[in-house]
Amino acid sequence: MSNQINEAEVKLAWQSDNGDGTYTNPILNADYPDIAAVRVGNDFYMVSSTFVSFPSIPIMHSKDLVNWEIIGYVTQDLNGTGKSYNLTDNFEDYGHGCWAPTIAYRNGVFYVGIYQAQGRFILCTATNPAGPYTKKVFDRGFHDPALFLDDDGTGYIISEANDVRISKLSGDYKSVVSSTVSTRIEGITGKYLVEGTHVIKKNGFYYIFRNSTPPESYTYCLRSRNIYGPYEMRILLDGPRIPGGSQIHQGGPIDTPTGEWWFYVFQDCNGVGRRDILVPMQWQNDWPVLGVPSTVKNVTIGGKSYPIGSVPITYKKPNVGASYPAVSIPTSDEFQSNTLGVQWQWNHYPDNSKWSLSERSGYLRLRAKTAKNLWRASNTLTQRVQGPDCQGTIELDTANMKDGDQAGLCLLNIPYGSIGVVKSGGVKRIVANINAKEDGQGTITSGPVVQSNIIYLRANANLLTDKATFSYSTNNVNFTQLGGQLNMPFDLGFFQGDKFGIYNFTTASSGGYVDVSWFRFDSLGKK
Repeated sequence: MSNQINEAEVKLAWQSDNGDGTYTNPILNADYPDIAAVRVGNDFYMVSSTFVSFPSIPIMHSKDLVNWEIIGYVTQDLNGTGKSYNLTDNFEDYGHGCWAPTIAYRNGVFYVGIYQAQGRFILCTATNPAGPYTKKVFDRGFHDPALFLDDDGTGYIISEANDVRISKLSGDYKSVVSSTVSTRIEGITGKYLVEGTHVIKKNGFYYIFRNSTPPESYTYCLRSRNIYGPYEMRILLDGPRIPGGSQIHQGGPIDTPTGEWWFYVFQDCNGVGRRDILVPMQWQNDWPVLGVPSTVKNVTIGGKSYPIGSVPITYKKPNVGASYPAVSIPTSDEFQSNTLGVQWQWNHYPDNSKWSLSERSGYLRLRAKTAKNLWRASNTLTQRVQGPDCQGTIELDTANMKDGDQAGLCLLNIPYGSIGVVKSGGVKRIVANINAKEDGQGTITSGPVVQSNIIYLRANANLLTDKATFSYSTNNVNFTQLGGQLNMPFDLGFFQGDKFGIYNFTTASSGGYVDVSWFRFDSLGKK
């Protein structure tokens, strides 16, 4: 089979940059939640939560706040934190792992802090933003932390939900000297968590930014000339929406080399997960004001009036003092390299003895490990879906499957769906499993017996309707749908958007292997 991609057939993923000096939100139409960013000279760096996907915490780079690329990951594992993320028939940890990272820079060193959910805080350092990073594991955790390095180098971690805890660090940033709750934000209604901390200092004021959780979703700003307070408070956004998702919430400010200010937030979007939005920001009387300047008006919330503007759909790009070409995060992969593309992450820890890019040149080889179902299957290789619609297709060589093996393509979430080849009694058959929930079986639909070793499998995700379908082909031209529609909600047990996944596991005592020639991503890329 041909291993060359047909560029005429494969369309580009979402592109925010319109090429005419404007951008269209979202800047990333995929699941990059809990973002935190820093500017170093003319470069911007951003990190995002990845939960139980490894490697963890992508380091993203941009020159203009609109076009982003992944240049590395902070860590391959969370060893040393007291938690294991090996996926077995008796243990899984979906929804935990790496939450709410924070990033800072000082004197040539990049600092990335990670809240290891249900556990400890990890401070990672590197002189190259792409890594490698070294880890320091603290003896405590900090919920949704912000690492803030003051003008004199004093380090603080501002954290928790509702409570605003100020933890002062030692001079080497490796331990906590003192920790105190400075103030508390109950929110206007007092019913929701106010979390997601970001901190800056400007004109002698310390600013703490937080957001109440949906359905309230107010963006709060606290201001004080002393980091310990007392603090004044304002509301900057009131949970606005733009098409394709629900509330916009939780983010922070960043400036450009030319002195402009912008505010990055994310938006809940069911199957997409949480995508990223860029909002213009200005200053009035040492208070930040968010939204398109011409739309700012006083809005009364909780009996008080706050200046609030609209979140743009299409707007002029940030002025960064120069023009830069558009870049994007890769999607399709011909598996021609001996290293995985930066778009790929493993579900939980991989077993590195069971996969290879070199055993058969130009192919991803996956050896089946024993698991009772796909939810428990090690070495599922994943990448994010992208809005507004997308499909992933693989070419799968099944020649070396054994009885009990199940291999194919899935959309992983709660619920999940898959289409693959199941071998039993020496016979290989196409099988779809739709709307399975964790260890619970979904709707199983059996398809035809596989007559050839090569089969093509496809998952098509419509992120406007949050429905997906699965299909197969013997010639990569004519595809036949198998099974019904997969529902694609956002589930707090999974805590991520849907992900394409390439899998191979066995229900027998030992398994064979499959070879994946390519994964090809396709999207209409509508705006």
